[in-house]
Amino acid sequence: MSKEICPAHNCTGCGACVAVCPKRCISLQPNPQGHLLPQIDENVCVNCNLCYRTCPANTPVPLHESQACYAAWAKDEKDRITSSSGGASSVFAMHFIEQGGVVYGAALENNKIQHIRVSSKQELPRLKGSKYVYSYAADVYSLLKQDLVAGKQVLFIGTPCQNAAVYNLMGGHSNLTLVNLICHGVPAMQMLTDYLKAKNITKIRQIQFRNNNKFEFACNDYNAYECLFPNAYMTLFLNGVTYRESCYRCAYAQAKRVGDITIGDFWELEKQTPFTEKDLTKGCSCILVNTEKGNSLLNLCADKLNLFKREYVEAIRGNGQLRAPYPYTPCAKRFNALYPRYTFRRAALYSSAPVLTIEWIKLLLKKYAPQQIQQFCFKLYRRFRGI
Repeated sequence: MSKEICPAHNCTGCGACVAVCPKRCISLQPNPQGHLLPQIDENVCVNCNLCYRTCPANTPVPLHESQACYAAWAKDEKDRITSSSGGASSVFAMHFIEQGGVVYGAALENNKIQHIRVSSKQELPRLKGSKYVYSYAADVYSLLKQDLVAGKQVLFIGTPCQNAAVYNLMGGHSNLTLVNLICHGVPAMQMLTDYLKAKNITKIRQIQFRNNNKFEFACNDYNAYECLFPNAYMTLFLNGVTYRESCYRCAYAQAKRVGDITIGDFWELEKQTPFTEKDLTKGCSCILVNTEKGNSLLNLCADKLNLFKREYVEAIRGNGQLRAPYPYTPCAKRFNALYPRYTFRRAALYSSAPVLTIEWIKLLLKKYAPQQIQQFCFKLYRRFRGI
Protein backbone atom coordinates (compact mmCIF):
# COMPACT_ATOMS: atom_id res chain seq x y z
CA MET A 1 0.00 0.00 0.00
CA SER A 2 1.44 3.39 -1.01
CA LYS A 3 2.15 6.04 1.60
CA GLU A 4 -0.61 8.64 2.05
CA ILE A 5 0.02 12.22 3.18
CA CYS A 6 -3.66 12.89 3.88
CA PRO A 7 -6.87 11.12 2.84
CA ALA A 8 -7.50 11.70 -0.87
CA HIS A 9 -10.94 13.17 -0.18
CA ASN A 10 -9.30 15.92 1.94
CA CYS A 11 -6.48 16.74 -0.50
CA THR A 12 -6.88 20.15 -2.15
CA GLY A 13 -3.94 19.78 -4.53
CA CYS A 14 -2.32 22.83 -2.93
CA GLY A 15 1.19 21.43 -3.53
CA ALA A 16 2.64 22.26 -0.09
CA CYS A 17 3.91 18.68 0.18
CA VAL A 18 5.73 18.97 -3.16
CA ALA A 19 7.44 22.21 -2.14
CA VAL A 20 8.55 21.10 1.34
CA CYS A 21 10.01 17.70 0.42
CA PRO A 22 13.83 17.85 0.81
CA LYS A 23 14.30 14.88 -1.53
CA ARG A 24 11.92 16.13 -4.25
CA CYS A 25 10.28 12.72 -4.25
CA ILE A 26 6.66 14.00 -4.30
CA SER A 27 4.77 14.95 -7.44
CA LEU A 28 1.14 15.76 -8.16
CA GLN A 29 -0.44 13.21 -10.49
CA PRO A 30 -3.98 13.19 -11.97
CA ASN A 31 -6.67 10.80 -10.81
CA PRO A 32 -9.18 9.55 -13.45
CA GLN A 33 -11.12 12.84 -13.31
CA GLY A 34 -7.89 14.83 -13.70
CA HIS A 35 -7.70 16.16 -10.14
CA LEU A 36 -4.07 16.25 -8.98
CA LEU A 37 -3.08 14.17 -5.94
CA PRO A 38 0.36 13.65 -4.38
CA GLN A 39 2.38 10.60 -5.34
CA ILE A 40 5.49 9.65 -3.36
CA ASP A 41 8.52 7.87 -4.78
CA GLU A 42 9.10 5.57 -1.81
CA ASN A 43 12.51 4.53 -3.14
CA VAL A 44 13.74 8.06 -2.46
CA CYS A 45 11.58 9.02 0.55
CA VAL A 46 13.48 9.23 3.89
CA ASN A 47 10.33 9.37 6.04
CA CYS A 48 11.08 12.84 7.42
CA ASN A 49 7.32 13.49 7.62
CA LEU A 50 7.73 17.13 6.59
CA CYS A 51 5.02 16.61 3.98
CA TYR A 52 2.62 15.27 6.59
CA ARG A 53 3.30 18.12 9.04
CA THR A 54 3.09 20.85 6.37
CA CYS A 55 -0.14 19.61 4.77
CA PRO A 56 -2.98 22.00 5.78
CA ALA A 57 -5.33 19.02 6.01
CA ASN A 58 -3.19 17.70 8.88
CA THR A 59 -1.97 21.00 10.35
CA PRO A 60 -4.85 23.50 10.17
CA VAL A 61 -3.96 27.17 9.77
CA PRO A 62 -5.35 30.04 11.89
CA LEU A 63 -8.75 31.31 10.75
CA HIS A 64 -9.92 34.85 11.45
CA GLU A 65 -13.24 36.54 12.10
CA SER A 66 -13.61 39.29 9.52
CA GLN A 67 -13.09 42.72 11.06
CA ALA A 68 -14.88 44.67 8.35
CA CYS A 69 -16.79 44.20 5.10
CA TYR A 70 -16.76 46.55 2.11
CA ALA A 71 -18.31 46.90 -1.32
CA ALA A 72 -15.67 48.44 -3.56
CA TRP A 73 -14.44 49.10 -7.06
CA ALA A 74 -11.38 50.66 -8.61
CA LYS A 75 -11.56 54.40 -9.26
CA ASP A 76 -9.63 53.85 -12.46
CA GLU A 77 -12.45 53.07 -14.91
CA LYS A 78 -10.26 51.07 -17.28
CA ASP A 79 -8.90 48.98 -14.43
CA ARG A 80 -12.43 48.29 -13.23
CA ILE A 81 -14.01 47.24 -16.53
CA THR A 82 -11.07 44.99 -17.45
CA SER A 83 -11.43 43.14 -14.13
CA SER A 84 -14.03 40.55 -13.18
CA SER A 85 -15.20 41.86 -9.84
CA GLY A 86 -14.56 45.56 -9.50
CA GLY A 87 -10.77 45.49 -9.65
CA ALA A 88 -9.85 45.25 -5.96
CA SER A 89 -7.19 42.57 -6.52
CA SER A 90 -5.71 44.63 -9.36
CA VAL A 91 -5.41 47.67 -7.08
CA PHE A 92 -3.71 45.60 -4.36
CA ALA A 93 -1.32 44.06 -6.88
CA MET A 94 -0.40 47.43 -8.40
CA HIS A 95 0.37 48.79 -4.93
CA PHE A 96 2.88 46.00 -4.27
CA ILE A 97 4.58 46.47 -7.65
CA GLU A 98 4.82 50.23 -7.15
CA GLN A 99 6.49 49.62 -3.77
CA GLY A 100 9.11 47.33 -5.35
CA GLY A 101 7.40 44.13 -4.26
CA VAL A 102 6.22 41.06 -6.18
CA VAL A 103 2.85 39.46 -6.76
CA TYR A 104 1.91 35.80 -7.23
CA GLY A 105 -1.37 34.90 -8.92
CA ALA A 106 -3.06 32.66 -11.49
CA ALA A 107 -2.43 33.17 -15.22
CA LEU A 108 -2.43 31.31 -18.53
CA GLU A 109 1.04 29.81 -18.93
CA ASN A 110 2.24 26.89 -21.06
CA ASN A 111 -1.29 26.00 -22.21
CA LYS A 112 -2.68 25.73 -18.68
CA ILE A 113 -3.66 27.88 -15.73
CA GLN A 114 -0.92 28.09 -13.13
CA HIS A 115 0.48 30.56 -10.62
CA ILE A 116 3.21 32.88 -11.85
CA ARG A 117 5.50 35.50 -10.33
CA VAL A 118 4.92 39.10 -11.45
CA SER A 119 7.40 41.89 -10.72
CA SER A 120 6.48 44.60 -13.24
CA LYS A 121 3.42 46.66 -14.20
CA GLN A 122 3.60 45.30 -17.75
CA GLU A 123 2.96 41.75 -16.52
CA LEU A 124 0.07 42.55 -14.17
CA PRO A 125 -2.71 42.24 -16.82
CA ARG A 126 -1.90 38.51 -17.02
CA LEU A 127 -3.37 38.11 -13.54
CA LYS A 128 -6.64 39.85 -14.40
CA GLY A 129 -9.90 37.97 -14.72
CA SER A 130 -11.47 35.02 -12.94
CA LYS A 131 -10.08 31.58 -13.73
CA TYR A 132 -12.72 28.91 -13.14
CA VAL A 133 -10.28 26.02 -13.09
CA TYR A 134 -7.53 24.59 -10.88
CA SER A 135 -4.33 26.65 -10.88
CA TYR A 136 -1.09 24.72 -10.30
CA ALA A 137 0.90 26.64 -7.68
CA ALA A 138 3.52 24.18 -6.36
CA ASP A 139 6.28 25.53 -8.61
CA VAL A 140 6.14 29.11 -7.29
CA TYR A 141 6.49 28.39 -3.57
CA SER A 142 10.30 28.18 -3.75
CA LEU A 143 10.44 31.49 -5.66
CA LEU A 144 8.14 33.06 -3.08
CA LYS A 145 10.44 31.92 -0.26
CA GLN A 146 13.46 33.38 -2.07
CA ASP A 147 11.68 36.72 -2.37
CA LEU A 148 10.90 36.76 1.35
CA VAL A 149 14.49 35.86 2.23
CA ALA A 150 15.63 38.72 -0.02
CA GLY A 151 13.45 41.12 1.99
CA LYS A 152 10.84 41.78 -0.71
CA GLN A 153 7.22 42.56 0.04
CA VAL A 154 5.17 39.67 -1.36
CA LEU A 155 1.46 39.51 -2.22
CA PHE A 156 -0.02 36.05 -2.85
CA ILE A 157 -3.50 35.82 -4.39
CA GLY A 158 -5.16 32.42 -4.56
CA THR A 159 -7.83 30.08 -3.27
CA PRO A 160 -8.14 29.68 0.51
CA CYS A 161 -6.44 26.26 0.38
CA GLN A 162 -3.50 27.79 -1.51
CA ASN A 163 -3.34 30.55 1.11
CA ALA A 164 -3.19 27.83 3.75
CA ALA A 165 -0.35 26.09 1.90
CA VAL A 166 1.70 29.29 1.73
CA TYR A 167 1.06 30.00 5.41
CA ASN A 168 2.22 26.54 6.48
CA LEU A 169 5.31 26.82 4.28
CA MET A 170 6.31 30.38 5.19
CA GLY A 171 4.62 31.02 8.53
CA GLY A 172 3.23 34.44 9.38
CA HIS A 173 6.10 36.27 7.69
CA SER A 174 5.91 40.04 8.19
CA ASN A 175 6.59 40.71 4.47
CA LEU A 176 3.93 38.28 3.24
CA THR A 177 0.33 39.31 2.60
CA LEU A 178 -2.21 36.63 1.75
CA VAL A 179 -5.34 37.42 -0.26
CA ASN A 180 -7.86 34.62 -0.70
CA LEU A 181 -10.77 34.37 -3.11
CA ILE A 182 -14.36 33.52 -2.26
CA CYS A 183 -13.96 30.17 -3.97
CA HIS A 184 -16.84 28.03 -5.24
CA GLY A 185 -14.63 25.02 -6.02
CA VAL A 186 -12.20 24.02 -8.76
CA PRO A 187 -12.60 21.74 -11.80
CA ALA A 188 -9.48 19.96 -13.06
CA MET A 189 -7.51 21.48 -15.94
CA GLN A 190 -8.02 18.16 -17.74
CA MET A 191 -11.77 18.85 -17.87
CA LEU A 192 -11.22 22.21 -19.50
CA THR A 193 -8.78 20.86 -22.09
CA ASP A 194 -11.14 17.96 -22.89
CA TYR A 195 -14.02 20.40 -23.36
CA LEU A 196 -11.89 22.55 -25.67
CA LYS A 197 -10.71 19.56 -27.71
CA ALA A 198 -14.33 19.02 -28.75
CA LYS A 199 -14.17 22.56 -30.17
CA ASN A 200 -10.93 21.68 -32.02
CA ILE A 201 -8.86 23.83 -29.65
CA THR A 202 -5.63 22.23 -28.48
CA LYS A 203 -3.50 25.35 -28.00
CA ILE A 204 -4.91 28.04 -25.70
CA ARG A 205 -3.71 31.48 -26.76
CA GLN A 206 -6.16 33.40 -24.61
CA ILE A 207 -9.11 32.44 -22.44
CA GLN A 208 -11.93 34.30 -20.72
CA PHE A 209 -14.43 32.97 -18.20
CA ARG A 210 -15.95 36.33 -17.35
CA ASN A 211 -16.56 39.52 -19.30
CA ASN A 212 -16.48 42.06 -16.48
CA ASN A 213 -19.45 41.03 -14.31
CA LYS A 214 -21.04 38.71 -16.91
CA PHE A 215 -20.33 34.98 -17.20
CA GLU A 216 -19.11 34.82 -20.80
CA PHE A 217 -16.71 32.08 -21.87
CA ALA A 218 -14.38 32.65 -24.81
CA CYS A 219 -11.22 30.88 -25.93
CA ASN A 220 -9.12 31.99 -28.89
CA ASP A 221 -11.73 32.61 -31.63
CA TYR A 222 -14.44 30.49 -29.98
CA ASN A 223 -17.13 32.45 -28.12
CA ALA A 224 -19.64 30.13 -26.47
CA TYR A 225 -22.17 32.91 -25.98
CA GLU A 226 -22.55 33.46 -29.69
CA CYS A 227 -24.09 29.98 -29.83
CA LEU A 228 -27.61 28.73 -29.16
CA PHE A 229 -26.39 25.90 -26.95
CA PRO A 230 -25.18 26.25 -23.37
CA ASN A 231 -21.52 26.08 -22.51
CA ALA A 232 -21.32 22.71 -20.74
CA TYR A 233 -18.07 23.57 -18.97
CA MET A 234 -19.37 26.82 -17.44
CA THR A 235 -22.83 25.42 -16.68
CA LEU A 236 -21.43 22.47 -14.74
CA PHE A 237 -18.95 24.70 -12.92
CA LEU A 238 -21.61 27.21 -11.84
CA ASN A 239 -23.83 24.36 -10.64
CA GLY A 240 -21.08 22.68 -8.61
CA VAL A 241 -20.86 19.50 -10.70
CA THR A 242 -17.15 19.36 -11.59
CA TYR A 243 -15.30 20.24 -8.38
CA ARG A 244 -12.65 18.07 -6.73
CA GLU A 245 -13.85 15.94 -3.82
CA SER A 246 -12.27 18.13 -1.14
CA CYS A 247 -14.24 21.16 -2.37
CA TYR A 248 -17.49 19.59 -1.18
CA ARG A 249 -16.06 19.36 2.35
CA CYS A 250 -13.92 22.54 2.20
CA ALA A 251 -12.65 23.62 5.62
CA TYR A 252 -12.38 27.24 4.43
CA ALA A 253 -15.93 27.73 3.11
CA GLN A 254 -17.16 29.42 6.27
CA ALA A 255 -17.41 32.78 8.03
CA LYS A 256 -13.91 32.54 9.55
CA ARG A 257 -11.32 33.19 6.88
CA VAL A 258 -7.75 32.20 6.13
CA GLY A 259 -5.33 34.96 5.08
CA ASP A 260 -5.33 38.72 5.52
CA ILE A 261 -8.00 39.78 3.03
CA THR A 262 -10.82 37.94 1.27
CA ILE A 263 -12.09 39.19 -2.10
CA GLY A 264 -14.86 38.18 -4.48
CA ASP A 265 -18.01 39.47 -6.15
CA PHE A 266 -20.48 41.43 -4.05
CA TRP A 267 -23.69 39.86 -5.31
CA GLU A 268 -27.20 40.82 -4.21
CA LEU A 269 -26.54 44.10 -2.45
CA GLU A 270 -29.67 45.35 -0.73
CA LYS A 271 -31.90 47.68 -2.70
CA GLN A 272 -31.71 50.32 0.05
CA THR A 273 -28.12 51.27 -0.85
CA PRO A 274 -26.23 54.25 -2.22
CA PHE A 275 -25.67 52.29 -5.46
CA THR A 276 -27.51 52.64 -8.74
CA GLU A 277 -27.84 49.83 -11.28
CA LYS A 278 -25.27 51.67 -13.39
CA ASP A 279 -22.82 51.53 -10.46
CA LEU A 280 -23.06 47.77 -10.16
CA THR A 281 -23.17 46.62 -13.79
CA LYS A 282 -19.43 47.27 -14.20
CA GLY A 283 -18.50 44.93 -11.35
CA CYS A 284 -18.39 45.31 -7.59
CA SER A 285 -15.81 43.70 -5.30
CA CYS A 286 -16.56 42.26 -1.90
CA ILE A 287 -13.64 42.90 0.46
CA LEU A 288 -13.42 41.21 3.86
CA VAL A 289 -10.66 42.47 6.14
CA ASN A 290 -9.44 39.57 8.27
CA THR A 291 -6.28 40.82 10.01
CA GLU A 292 -4.52 44.03 10.96
CA LYS A 293 -2.11 43.45 8.07
CA GLY A 294 -5.09 43.28 5.73
CA ASN A 295 -6.51 46.46 7.23
CA SER A 296 -3.17 48.24 6.68
CA LEU A 297 -3.13 47.19 3.03
CA LEU A 298 -6.67 48.43 2.48
CA ASN A 299 -5.83 51.77 4.08
CA LEU A 300 -2.78 52.14 1.83
CA CYS A 301 -4.94 51.48 -1.25
CA ALA A 302 -8.03 53.43 -0.13
CA ASP A 303 -7.28 56.39 -2.40
CA LYS A 304 -7.48 54.06 -5.45
CA LEU A 305 -10.81 52.50 -4.46
CA ASN A 306 -14.42 53.58 -4.03
CA LEU A 307 -15.12 51.97 -0.65
CA PHE A 308 -18.51 51.47 1.00
CA LYS A 309 -18.74 49.77 4.38
CA ARG A 310 -21.42 47.08 4.41
CA GLU A 311 -22.83 44.52 6.81
CA TYR A 312 -21.23 41.08 6.67
CA VAL A 313 -24.67 39.48 6.31
CA GLU A 314 -25.00 41.14 2.89
CA ALA A 315 -21.80 39.47 1.68
CA ILE A 316 -23.05 36.08 2.89
CA ARG A 317 -26.41 36.53 1.16
CA GLY A 318 -24.81 36.50 -2.27
CA ASN A 319 -21.89 34.15 -1.49
CA GLY A 320 -22.95 30.81 -0.06
CA GLN A 321 -19.31 29.74 0.29
CA LEU A 322 -19.02 32.19 3.20
CA ARG A 323 -21.38 29.83 5.04
CA ALA A 324 -20.67 26.32 3.82
CA PRO A 325 -19.19 24.32 0.91
CA TYR A 326 -21.23 23.60 -2.18
CA PRO A 327 -23.20 20.34 -1.66
CA TYR A 328 -22.22 17.14 -3.45
CA THR A 329 -25.31 16.85 -5.65
CA PRO A 330 -26.66 13.82 -7.53
CA CYS A 331 -25.49 15.49 -10.76
CA ALA A 332 -21.92 15.66 -9.41
CA LYS A 333 -22.04 12.01 -8.33
CA ARG A 334 -23.27 10.94 -11.78
CA PHE A 335 -20.65 13.06 -13.52
CA ASN A 336 -17.80 11.53 -11.51
CA ALA A 337 -19.10 8.05 -12.31
CA LEU A 338 -19.30 8.80 -16.05
CA TYR A 339 -16.16 10.89 -16.64
CA PRO A 340 -13.71 10.05 -18.14
CA ARG A 341 -15.36 6.81 -19.27
CA TYR A 342 -17.20 9.16 -21.65
CA THR A 343 -15.97 12.43 -23.14
CA PHE A 344 -16.49 15.55 -21.04
CA ARG A 345 -19.38 16.64 -23.26
CA ARG A 346 -21.21 13.31 -23.04
CA ALA A 347 -20.61 12.94 -19.31
CA ALA A 348 -21.99 16.47 -18.86
CA LEU A 349 -25.12 15.68 -20.88
CA TYR A 350 -25.80 12.29 -19.24
CA SER A 351 -25.22 13.60 -15.71
CA SER A 352 -26.76 17.07 -15.91
CA ALA A 353 -29.39 17.15 -18.67
CA PRO A 354 -31.96 19.11 -16.56
CA VAL A 355 -29.37 21.74 -15.64
CA LEU A 356 -28.24 22.13 -19.26
CA THR A 357 -31.87 22.33 -20.43
CA ILE A 358 -32.61 25.19 -18.04
CA GLU A 359 -29.48 26.99 -19.29
CA TRP A 360 -30.61 26.47 -22.90
CA ILE A 361 -34.02 28.00 -22.12
CA LYS A 362 -32.31 30.97 -20.46
CA LEU A 363 -30.15 31.47 -23.55
CA LEU A 364 -33.20 31.43 -25.83
CA LEU A 365 -34.98 33.96 -23.60
CA LYS A 366 -31.98 36.28 -23.62
CA LYS A 367 -31.66 36.01 -27.38
CA TYR A 368 -35.29 36.33 -28.48
CA ALA A 369 -37.64 37.38 -25.65
CA PRO A 370 -38.48 41.04 -24.90
CA GLN A 371 -36.74 42.48 -21.84
CA GLN A 372 -39.95 42.55 -19.77
CA ILE A 373 -40.63 38.84 -20.37
CA GLN A 374 -36.99 38.00 -19.60
CA GLN A 375 -37.16 39.79 -16.26
CA PHE A 376 -40.43 38.09 -15.34
CA CYS A 377 -39.14 34.60 -16.22
CA PHE A 378 -35.82 35.04 -14.42
CA LYS A 379 -37.58 36.42 -11.34
CA LEU A 380 -39.90 33.41 -11.36
CA TYR A 381 -36.95 31.05 -11.82
CA ARG A 382 -34.99 32.58 -8.92
CA ARG A 383 -38.08 32.37 -6.71
CA PHE A 384 -38.71 28.69 -7.35
CA ARG A 385 -35.01 27.86 -7.23
CA GLY A 386 -34.87 29.25 -3.69
CA ILE A 387 -37.69 27.01 -2.45
